[in-house]
Amino acid sequence: ELAAVIGSGYDSRSKDLDLASPLEAQDRFGVAVSLDYDSTLNRHRLAVVARDDEGEGDAAGSVETGAVYLFTFTDDSFSGASHVGNIGHSYDTTASDFDLRITSTQSWGGSLTSVALEGNYLAVGASRSTVTAANDGQVELFSFTNNTAATQFNNIVNEGTLCTPCSADAQDVAVVPETGQTLANGDAFGFAVSLNGNRLVVGANEGDGANSGGNAESGEVHIFPITHYEVSDAVFATNSS
Repeated sequence: ELAAVIGSGYDSRSKDLDLASPLEAQDRFGVAVSLDYDSTLNRHRLAVVARDDEGEGDAAGSVETGAVYLFTFTDDSFSGASHVGNIGHSYDTTASDFDLRITSTQSWGGSLTSVALEGNYLAVGASRSTVTAANDGQVELFSFTNNTAATQFNNIVNEGTLCTPCSADAQDVAVVPETGQTLANGDAFGFAVSLNGNRLVVGANEGDGANSGGNAESGEVHIFPITHYEVSDAVFATNSS
């Protein structure tokens, strides 16, 4: 049985959450979702990508930059749904907002395509961004406070970026699938992301495999270990075979 719906105009069930504001026409809310359960607090948290969001108060104008909407609940059965914050262009109103600006390579649609939430980590994939080549893609890794029910998504910190040639900050990871190889035009790194324990997995569905013998657009999966509040050295599984 359907427990609830979160979206524009939904309010017929006790657990529904009406997002008529701030959602606007063609925001594409629901492109990606990730649900996490906190056994200590006995409640769920939810992160949802609105790919074509234009920022807080349409701060990006007509440019679709995308945003991640953050939700909390008051129990483990989705009661008390609350929209507590956003990660996206010019979002800085609440303690659970974070101003993230990644421009899409495409002339239509935002750059954000995936999200993964576990514990106090959140990974956001932007496979439609351009770092050094069109649509090579990137992933942003965030941490936040989840000590109490009232501070579950507070104090959001951008812990690092995974891309080519990302290395400006100490916790960035330069993605090198094979010696001498970088993410390339159209790889779409960040098309899908998943967090589990201390591992981050990133899909690059348009990747061409290893330079030493991969197949065009066969796709790749990149696997990273993560240490406490730090992105560690990368381990990859990218050969198309």
